[in-house]
Amino acid sequence: MKDKSKTQKEYEITLLLPPVLKDKEISEITQKTKEWIKELEGTPLSEEITKRQLAYPINKYQQGFYLSLGFLLEPKNLPQLEEKLRLAENILRFLIVQRLTKKQPVSQTTKPSTSSKPKETKTAPQKSEEIKEEKTQTPKKPIQEKAQIEELDKKLEEILGEEI
Repeated sequence: MKDKSKTQKEYEITLLLPPVLKDKEISEITQKTKEWIKELEGTPLSEEITKRQLAYPINKYQQGFYLSLGFLLEPKNLPQLEEKLRLAENILRFLIVQRLTKKQPVSQTTKPSTSSKPKETKTAPQKSEEIKEEKTQTPKKPIQEKAQIEELDKKLEEILGEEI
């Protein structure tokens, strides 16, 4: 038999609950969600409940309770948990994300250099020089455009003045 702790991954679920729920109802939803996780051979880890203002109304609610639960679960059981949450009453929205563990560093996306000399980059100064050159050329265009607009205004006045 496989060791379940090696195949389980750490997840976090956030449930959005209506603000009209009482504390008893919120704790019932929390306990029910934990039971579903345990039924699917998972392990609840942490829990946090906060009431927040929503960015936009959801089902005519301007506020809602956010229930965040951390848990361990095998990936194959995740769809079953999602189905139970979809069918549950009083859950407006939910989101399940996989937590990153310390074994998966986010910052190491490139390989370290093996050479002892640091690489010099000259692309940034070249780009700034190009930008400076563009900025010095831009004032010429508005002056020419302004002169053309003034000429057009004069011609327009002549044409409209003749018709009246």
